[in-house]
Amino acid sequence: MTKIADLPKDPTQAFQHVLTELLEVAHTLPNGGTLSGLQKTVAISKARALQAISIRLTNPEDYQEPLQQLLGCLNSASAKNMLSLLGGIEMLFYANSLQDHFVDAEEEDNYNTLRWTGDDRNDVLLSLQRARQFVTFSENLKDEHKRRVLYWISKAEAEALKDKGKFATILAATDEIGETVKRLGENAKPLAELVRMVRTTTRRNVTENLQIEGPKEPKKLPAPTSDA
Repeated sequence: MTKIADLPKDPTQAFQHVLTELLEVAHTLPNGGTLSGLQKTVAISKARALQAISIRLTNPEDYQEPLQQLLGCLNSASAKNMLSLLGGIEMLFYANSLQDHFVDAEEEDNYNTLRWTGDDRNDVLLSLQRARQFVTFSENLKDEHKRRVLYWISKAEAEALKDKGKFATILAATDEIGETVKRLGENAKPLAELVRMVRTTTRRNVTENLQIEGPKEPKKLPAPTSDA
């Protein structure tokens, strides 16, 4: 069984690696057969690993139901439908991975890569820190919802600290935080302002926006000289 330290750091590659291992297990079992104690333990551990990794993939919500169905199958110690469930998850994974597969490197660099200038990175991190405090101590949010929002704030902070972070990741994080703003209404005005600041400041540090030149100053004519 692959150790956590040996898994690829890229979530897409890690998901594919674990899914392949689980498919190999499924192919050794007769459909409708019964899993031994060891086979059940191994299969469930891999299915739970897929669940943990899936939250970092494109469209993570797509994997929740099929992976839960797979776990239900494995918990019953029955191999019935295991292969077909895994095949469905594999097809879903490939479909969701197509967008990244066909990304143009130049476009990715121009439209989705951050190159921070001035104090903008510090301003964004400070705003995210204030957003974290607002959410943590809010009396209008349940702990479960707080954990979700704090997860996305952490994602945004981690991306801002990268040399070449991705604008799309921070944008997704601000969208999730924005859902909290909608839920809290008038009570969330300070949080709404922090979200706006993070999004606006981050956008102007995308490579393409840094390359847009400002209006050039008109050329100054030399002062007339006196013949006197």
